[in-house]
Amino acid sequence: MAESAEQEIRSKFNLLSSKLEELNIKISEAVNSIKNNLIPVFEKSLADMQLSIDRLMDKNSQMQTRFEQQTEFLLKNLTESATNIKTIFDINKLEDILQKTGRITEVLNEELQNVDLSTTFKELKTTLSKLK
Repeated sequence: MAESAEQEIRSKFNLLSSKLEELNIKISEAVNSIKNNLIPVFEKSLADMQLSIDRLMDKNSQMQTRFEQQTEFLLKNLTESATNIKTIFDINKLEDILQKTGRITEVLNEELQNVDLSTTFKELKTTLSKLK
């Protein structure tokens, strides 16, 4: 009886051993399948992602450069506009001065028209002769 129990245990051990061997083969096949199929797919996906990131970085750099150029252009235009506005204000001041000068000239001309030059020259001659 001990012998039959020992044979039964050996038989079950052998069956278990063969099942473990089959399982080991299936695990090895699964690992090889992963190595041969999934890893290359992941590597390609990673390479594609890296390429996309590189393109985005390049595009970002181009956009940054364009932004800097546009900012510089706008700053230049603002500076020119400010200069033009200052010039316009300076021209307005000059026009104001010219208007005032013109008004003074008009007033002087009016005063000169009111003066009788012949009388003034006579008065000057009289004054000069008295001074001698």
